[in-house]
Amino acid sequence: MRSLRARVLKYLRNQLVFRSLLTMSYWDYLRHRPVPFSLWVHARRLWNRIRFGRPRTLHGPSSQHLADNVIPYSRRKVDRVYRDRTERLMNVLRSIQGIDPKAMRVLAIGPRNEAEVLLLSLYGFERRRITAIDLVSESPLIQVMDMHKLEFADDEFDLVYSAYTLTYSDEIPRACAEMLRVVQDGGLIAVSFLYGQDGTVNAFGQNPLGGGIAELLGYFAGHVQHIYWQEEFPTGTGVLCSTVFRVRK
Repeated sequence: MRSLRARVLKYLRNQLVFRSLLTMSYWDYLRHRPVPFSLWVHARRLWNRIRFGRPRTLHGPSSQHLADNVIPYSRRKVDRVYRDRTERLMNVLRSIQGIDPKAMRVLAIGPRNEAEVLLLSLYGFERRRITAIDLVSESPLIQVMDMHKLEFADDEFDLVYSAYTLTYSDEIPRACAEMLRVVQDGGLIAVSFLYGQDGTVNAFGQNPLGGGIAELLGYFAGHVQHIYWQEEFPTGTGVLCSTVFRVRK
């Protein structure tokens, strides 16, 4: 009787709700909506602050630029959430044929707070398989670590994800080399960033990756197997760039 009821319910669900691989569960869809998501993130922030106190900060970063500029900047911005930028890249990843997000070991570089990790979980990636690192952390989900000195084994991840973080680096070739080292052969690297036009600089007075996606891919020369996505979109005085590619090692 129970088996028959399960088959009937499955049939009705398949007929009445047209599911696809890109469809969220009902519960995830509800949490994805702007107001519930905001409440979820801020409730977790409050709980983490009660449990763990003030944000933790990396000691001994790899450069003076990180110590003097990026860490203080990150501390000021640790509560900021920019869904529009990071979710664009997540939607691209979900559309790639042949990948199983739930099975992927993910490294998220520079999520700033839990919002990016929670969004990745809503988009189908298993939260227990997501490792996140940043220079400043207020969450047990985010390890304090320098992206120029990743404390992981070679080939440890199936996906390295970096949304608007790489241009904080003053040693981008070194950061890219670390990303390449920890992703497995055949794994994916997903990166988005902003560079300035007409002499525009970032908050640190620099304009890294001013050559756009071509410059970024140059740091992975000989290891780009297939490019699934690349976009350069002018906005104001800057250019928003994003790319997803498969690695050959």
